[in-house]
Amino acid sequence: MTTWLKREWRLLRAGNSPLAGRWERIEARFLAVAIVLSVLALPVAALVGSTVYNAQVLLGERQSDVRHQATAVTVDEAPPAAAVAGDVVTFQLEQVTVRWTLPGGEARTGTTAVEPGTAAGTAVPVWLDAAGGLTARPVSPADAAGIATAAGALVAFVAAVAAAMLITGARLVFGRLRQASLAREWERFGRDSSRY
Repeated sequence: MTTWLKREWRLLRAGNSPLAGRWERIEARFLAVAIVLSVLALPVAALVGSTVYNAQVLLGERQSDVRHQATAVTVDEAPPAAAVAGDVVTFQLEQVTVRWTLPGGEARTGTTAVEPGTAAGTAVPVWLDAAGGLTARPVSPADAAGIATAAGALVAFVAAVAAAMLITGARLVFGRLRQASLAREWERFGRDSSRY
């Protein structure tokens, strides 16, 4: 990594060298622009993360207005946690049938996720929508922060990958242009030296 950074630093400084050719100077400027754009992507990523966070918090507040938590009772027993290889145990929630009663006395059933091994007749928390049906819990501030962090990180990652691809592509193009220029110079040198 240190060698790569040193090489990049030398390339950036190549534009100042009297030995640098035209293509080295252009490539150095191109690399500097790509680095600046990558750094400028960080505030954009922060802005995207902030915007997504605010939108998710607002969504959670709207969901909280129409959803409420209730208690349901498991009708079935959840299967126990499955052992995979030896002592390794996988832990994933199991879907079981639950029953709950609405404020008017109407009994309803549906399926929800519970921990493995939950016995039949166990009270479990569920979220209900305005019609009394099962629904997901509202987006919490922690959920909003996680989604926002992922969105901001994705923007920063895409910007870094785009800059890396741009730099790699530029290196290939400028390398070929340098080789073609050098070949023309050698050809001209060969023609000029054959006159003597």
